[in-house]
Amino acid sequence: YTLQEILLYVGITEILFMTFLRLDSISRASGDFSLSLARPRSWLATSFSGIFGRCLGSRLLHLAIFVAVLPLLGAGFEATLTTAARFLWFLPILGVFQALLGLAFSSAKVLWEETSYLVFPISKIFLALGGVFGPLLDFSEPWRGWLIALPPADLFFQPAHFCIKGEFYGMSPGMWILKVSAVCVALAAFNLLFFRHARRYHQSYG
Repeated sequence: YTLQEILLYVGITEILFMTFLRLDSISRASGDFSLSLARPRSWLATSFSGIFGRCLGSRLLHLAIFVAVLPLLGAGFEATLTTAARFLWFLPILGVFQALLGLAFSSAKVLWEETSYLVFPISKIFLALGGVFGPLLDFSEPWRGWLIALPPADLFFQPAHFCIKGEFYGMSPGMWILKVSAVCVALAAFNLLFFRHARRYHQSYG
């Protein structure tokens, strides 16, 4: 990466990480769990849409700040706009993953009452393995190949690389979508399992 590309990479990965796992969204969703048992609506669908919407709004706000600040730091206005336009393509896909992961934490909080201490280490694991500290291209082999193959790289490094270079590193767009979709399907299955146990536990507890 050139210096300009490093600035853009840091900006994009910071947008993704600063809106990644938010305790306020998790607490709000788990707090509505009791009410959902008495209402004819799906708690999973309502909480999913709420987390997705808050994540989307936060990322759009951060993206506006990105467009305003990065040219002042020397990234170049045209390059910043191009990067921001490419980033918009990722918002729906990564928002689904974000909502499913937050929903899993919300269900777990109903089951075990206190799970906030898990948010910090898990978010830091994604931070370290996803390339937020620095581009994974800077790592030497075999670490680089291993890290790029992990799911955190698909959520942080690969979108940032695409926004800057216009292509994914070492894979096609279809392969990236397939990998992220597989993770989302697994998270959806976990959510259904957590919700079933959380509902049974909550009714028995009440």
